[in-house]
Amino acid sequence: MFRFLLLSLTLVLTVGFLASPVYDSPEGRFTVDFPSGEVIHKVENSSGADVHIFLCVYNSSVYMVGYSDFGMNILNDKDRDVACKAAIEGFLESVSATGTPKSIKYAGLSGYEVKGSGGDTVKTVYRSFMKKDRLYQIGVLSDKENMPSRRQLKSFFKSLVIR
Repeated sequence: MFRFLLLSLTLVLTVGFLASPVYDSPEGRFTVDFPSGEVIHKVENSSGADVHIFLCVYNSSVYMVGYSDFGMNILNDKDRDVACKAAIEGFLESVSATGTPKSIKYAGLSGYEVKGSGGDTVKTVYRSFMKKDRLYQIGVLSDKENMPSRRQLKSFFKSLVIR
């Protein structure tokens, strides 16, 4: 009986691991547990900075991690704060959503989180924070009927590891 339980637990853990592989971005210096193995990487230019965006679509929701480097242009905490807020505002505008950012801490880093909505259709949870001169962004965008549960959101956000 014990052997059967051990084998069953091993199978459940293996299937769970295979269903949700950890994505590793050596250049981005992060890992994250996207809910699907299919990740799209694209680079966009925003205000003169390259923004690397990693997207995964799963169950009608878009999971996203992004980063951009500011080089030596951002030297103090006030500038970092402005960059984090601007990222939040830019994201909300790009998805036609509204929300009020609140201050957060992630692994000792200061940043912002917003829980936003766009009319009766779009919901999002989005965070931005900086490590040194790199701005990181992580978020989920969905329609209201398919928004991941709080547990799923928490698991996704907690899976982000910055190196």
